[in-house]
Amino acid sequence: KITVDKCDIKTCKTDDCNDLAIKDINPNPLQQISCYTCKKSTVNGKPNPDTSDPDQPECSESHKKVCPLGTDICISGNVEMENGGNKTDLEYFKDCGNQNMGSCAAFKEMIKKYASVSKELAGMKIQSCNIESCKGDLCNTKSAKEVSAYSSGTPLAVNCFLLAAILTCLWS
Repeated sequence: KITVDKCDIKTCKTDDCNDLAIKDINPNPLQQISCYTCKKSTVNGKPNPDTSDPDQPECSESHKKVCPLGTDICISGNVEMENGGNKTDLEYFKDCGNQNMGSCAAFKEMIKKYASVSKELAGMKIQSCNIESCKGDLCNTKSAKEVSAYSSGTPLAVNCFLLAAILTCLWS
């Protein structure tokens, strides 16, 4: 049960009818950020065959996107994974992200959380995972060469298909 004493709600149809400014009502509104984007990947040493999520190998200032509201970081990195003899190598990627994707450790925890709903996780192994994150608009400025050279040496288990599904949901 919620009780509210002396509640005065005022509605307006114009922006100047209230005695409070927006910054006084909501001093910390969600801000929308943009991140640079690019991706280069191979499956079993051959170019990415996924037409629903094709590579965008050029990392330049012309490749950026407005992230979904609530996105608080940009990510960059490289990941090698294997499942049932198929090796997927994300040589480099840059995109919008969140705290669940801000590091390999955080990503591992997110995967654990969703493992109970995916049978495909059983055979997936990450051979290497190197993720760097930054806060702020267009902060992931490193080149493809710099991103592909990240190295943390932190292997973990993950599902490539779940990774793609999660990233697609979060970045759509």
